[in-house]
Amino acid sequence: SIYNEDELKSTAWSSKHMYFTLVTTIGHIQERVLGLPDTTLNGALLDEKEKLKSVLNGISADYSSYSPQPNRSSTPEHLKAFIRASTLATTDTQARVARATYLLSVIEASFAN
Repeated sequence: SIYNEDELKSTAWSSKHMYFTLVTTIGHIQERVLGLPDTTLNGALLDEKEKLKSVLNGISADYSSYSPQPNRSSTPEHLKAFIRASTLATTDTQARVARATYLLSVIEASFAN
């Protein structure tokens, strides 16, 4: 696993819809999930657990910073769709796909080297 139970509780990934996004995206990297974009990443990514955790912690911090209603207007452009999909209609299929697609794109960019 990427996080132990205590670590997970201290991140935004502990909320139900964010946890679902995390599990779906990591699952997609290991074995394609229908409806998500193709990726060149594979399960070997999990061998770099600390780097992956660092990337996920950054996204968790962004979510925690910009998801409260008073802060949404100052959300950076590259995060707006993710924050919107993470705070409104969180069980909507399109919102689920948008969250996982964003997470996948950030992970891909971080492991592109």
